[in-house]
Amino acid sequence: MPLMNRSSNLWSLLTLGFALCLVVAPIAACGGAGEHIAGAVAEHAEAAAEHVEAAGEDAEAAGGELVHLAGDDVPTRADEIERDEYSKPMEVYAFGGIGVGDSVVDIGAGSGYNTFLLSGVVGPTGEVIAERGNEGLAARIEYGDLAEAGNLTMVESLAAIADGSADAIVLIREYHLVEDYHGLLADLSRILKDDGVLVVVEVRNNKAEGHDTTTHRLGEQTVIAQLAEGGFSLDGESDILRRDDDDYSVYGGTMNVRYITDRMLMRFVKTR
Repeated sequence: MPLMNRSSNLWSLLTLGFALCLVVAPIAACGGAGEHIAGAVAEHAEAAAEHVEAAGEDAEAAGGELVHLAGDDVPTRADEIERDEYSKPMEVYAFGGIGVGDSVVDIGAGSGYNTFLLSGVVGPTGEVIAERGNEGLAARIEYGDLAEAGNLTMVESLAAIADGSADAIVLIREYHLVEDYHGLLADLSRILKDDGVLVVVEVRNNKAEGHDTTTHRLGEQTVIAQLAEGGFSLDGESDILRRDDDDYSVYGGTMNVRYITDRMLMRFVKTR
């Protein structure tokens, strides 16, 4: 099964460049802070592009084929590229101030969309802890496009992560699933360093408050209030993931895909 050829590498770089263009213009209009974020986006995009290129070179050195157990369908970066235009991952990481050498926890890592990119952003001196990654991510780390990363750890629960070990935590479209938010926030506060950041991406409801369990959407003020109860204060928010064409009536948005919905992006810091 091809891991990643030169065409997909080029497409990845073009996609990241396109996403960068979409966000830098509106951000730059915000002044000095916008210029700082725009610069960070460019640095993150370059780091991730190098990470993608290295994965492609590893595959080419192995004859362009990924050897894996019969019947396994191992996720690859090539499968995920189309999501970048909507999820704007590099811009999200830059908004969170995530960079080289950081220790980052990816909550609900799944098959590793964010884990893969964060691995390139934090580099060999950093670490990405993938919480609740699935079998696909395990395969990627064992013999897929993350086999040479060297800076990844998979854990089954937050209990396995050491106190005060994370510079950043990314909570991307996971918070709406939490039944005991007090328990979750206590864990996140325990894991996060005192000067660390919590980055939250969640699907918006069309109301400031509330939690719609049918459409899996939340009101921004509900998220802010609940995190305040858990010892976190809002440190910044961004509209880069806003979509005005979302009618808020269905689970997956207008295209029935969760990452193409109207989403909030917020950054929190610990208050205690």
